[in-house]
Amino acid sequence: GFTNDNNFGARSMRGVNFFRTQPTPGPGWAPTTYDYDIKIVGGQDITIIDCHFHNSSRMIQATGRTSNNTGCGRLHLHRITGHPLINGIDLNNCYDVVYMDEIHLWPFWSEDPNVTSWTRGNAQAFMFWRCDNPQIGRIFAWGYQTGIFILNYHTVGSLPGGTVNLMQIASADM
Repeated sequence: GFTNDNNFGARSMRGVNFFRTQPTPGPGWAPTTYDYDIKIVGGQDITIIDCHFHNSSRMIQATGRTSNNTGCGRLHLHRITGHPLINGIDLNNCYDVVYMDEIHLWPFWSEDPNVTSWTRGNAQAFMFWRCDNPQIGRIFAWGYQTGIFILNYHTVGSLPGGTVNLMQIASADM
């Protein structure tokens, strides 16, 4: 996958399709546990638009950088589709607004009953830990154990603990 561990200047990714090799569906099926396809560490002013994640284990993670206590912020996630098998979008230590719109998580890769049964019992679509002012337009997730998972994050170094503040959601179909 891609990792952005640079806090200087705007970054963007547009029109990229992600594909991971997964085991053939069958009885007892479970996905290969790859890391996130896109990992943002302490990043600011990052745009991800028009990307598809075909059969990711984990799609997108944005988190603060503990080495110098830098949070994420001003992330723009738009027109993203995918079939994440473990975690979809995972946000933590995002201290400035995260904008999300037109996110569609669906079994694009496989509608095999073994795969859909596994995701319904184990996978999370959207995870929000310490995240300030997420602005969410239209999001959709089908076949996940948890659609929107709001968690409490503990304090690490000087990165403050906490949970979601002032979340606004226009439309969420889970």
